[in-house]
Amino acid sequence: GPAKQTIRSVAGAIATVVARERARQAVAESEARFRRLAETTGVIPWELDLETFRFVYVGPQALQVLGYPIAAWYEAGFWEEHIHPDDRAQAIAYCHEQMQTRDAYEFEYRMIAAGGRHVWIRDFVTVTRGVTGPVRLAGFLVDVSIERAAAAALREASEAKGEFLANTRSARRSTPSWV
Repeated sequence: GPAKQTIRSVAGAIATVVARERARQAVAESEARFRRLAETTGVIPWELDLETFRFVYVGPQALQVLGYPIAAWYEAGFWEEHIHPDDRAQAIAYCHEQMQTRDAYEFEYRMIAAGGRHVWIRDFVTVTRGVTGPVRLAGFLVDVSIERAAAAALREASEAKGEFLANTRSARRSTPSWV
């Protein structure tokens, strides 16, 4: 009768509340796990408001990778001012150009760390669009300095090998046959 129906309704409502709470906890645990993972790597998550062209979020690992306090990243012009002078104009132009037509892009440039060293960055960017066009950029700055150094060392070793082989062939040709 009506009492059974009421009990079923209450039981159904309780089951729904319990399921929602379990789902909320699972999402919270997943977010916390991702945050711990992201914040303990050399990858810097970031988000930028295009109306002000200022960061609205920068992950705490930025301090470890580039040495600047997180608060400094939120100042106007921080990103532009800390791009290596030789890469600055091209990186800024590329970023502005790509965000107009693409939803995601990546590019590399050097940034100047707090101690003055050059850090090669691969910047992965996702564009959020509003009615009038791009409104927000978000992405990850990844320190690729080690990969860049390894590639340069490989090129240098290859060039040195080529020079050595060329010199060896030249020396063989100039050695008299009676030696």
